Amino acid sequence: MEPCGQTRGMGQGREMDFGQNSSNNQTPIADDTREFVKMPEMARKIMRKRMLNNLMALNQIHGLLADGKLKDAADIAETQIGNRRIDGGTGKGPSQFMPIGMRQMAMSMHKSVNEFARIARTGETTKAYTALQTITSVCVACHLSYRTQ
Repeated sequence: MEPCGQTRGMGQGREMDFGQNSSNNQTPIADDTREFVKMPEMARKIMRKRMLNNLMALNQIHGLLADGKLKDAADIAETQIGNRRIDGGTGKGPSQFMPIGMRQMAMSMHKSVNEFARIARTGETTKAYTALQTITSVCVACHLSYRTQ
């Protein structure tokens, strides 16, 4: 483990400083080229909480895959991130404030989760990891494209 303040590689030539002085390296908002998505504060908070929950679920999934517990990983994916938990299909959650591209990415991520669960249940670890990478790729693409603050 690297000491605090060291730069860790982020893949694809990207690096991020996780040190205490990282505020000096942050992109000023004026230079942030991501599309700003304006939404009511409550919708933003709900979306942020869901994304943090998704991140925690992804972390659990990684651990379960490492332990060879693919069925458990599939269950977490479906119950914590999958399609069936999105506003019950009412369209009255934070998605109503998203631009169409952001909404499409969100739906793609949730569909990818369901595909991961299907693959994980087959017991094919390598294919499950590939499917998991598809999920996180959509997350990264969305976070590189959109912001709410």
